[in-house]
Amino acid sequence: MNKAPLDAPFFKDRPILLLLIGNGLLVFATVASVFVRLRSSDFKVPVQYVVNDGSVLQTSQWFTLYSIALFSVLSAIATVVLAQRLHRGERNYAQVVLIVYAIVSVFGLLATNALLGLVSRV
Repeated sequence: MNKAPLDAPFFKDRPILLLLIGNGLLVFATVASVFVRLRSSDFKVPVQYVVNDGSVLQTSQWFTLYSIALFSVLSAIATVVLAQRLHRGERNYAQVVLIVYAIVSVFGLLATNALLGLVSRV
């Protein structure tokens, strides 16, 4: 007997696979952007700015910005695992999770490029 298209395995479901490829490209773009635009130097990077009881600017080393790429990869892995587990119960929930992650990844890529643009001017 033929399986219904809704019973397809996670990595053989075409819409899911397209979303996974799109999310993978967004993660690759974020990681590539961080590695290409971030150059080693001795400057300090602003990581937090607080204006409650006076102006406070906390800084850190430049290589801490590599954590953006690490977070991007780890969140992609967590999203794929979550979507895979949701796909077992309800396919539409997995699609929604991957679509939301794609939207968040686009904004993350824009924010990363804006941050690295500011850092490159320092």
